[in-house]
Amino acid sequence: MLFMTILDYDPENRETIIDRFIEKGLMLPENIKEIGLWSQIGGGRVFGVWETDDPAALAKFVYEWNDLGHQEVVPLMDSREIVKL
Repeated sequence: MLFMTILDYDPENRETIIDRFIEKGLMLPENIKEIGLWSQIGGGRVFGVWETDDPAALAKFVYEWNDLGHQEVVPLMDSREIVKL
């Protein structure tokens, strides 16, 4: 299943986020596949799309970044599949 994460962070956490990413990487568990990771050009938000069959692993992954901002997790489904429903 696909999930989108949206991390909203305050400007004072920007350098901490960059430092953690450089030092530790994403800290992504093996059972989560990164589809893409994007940053808002002006800063303040990071968008990720992930594939996993283990929502608990995704929750743990999200938790590793929760101290630096608010995260939203959105389950995704292909629009063509939704139309079939």
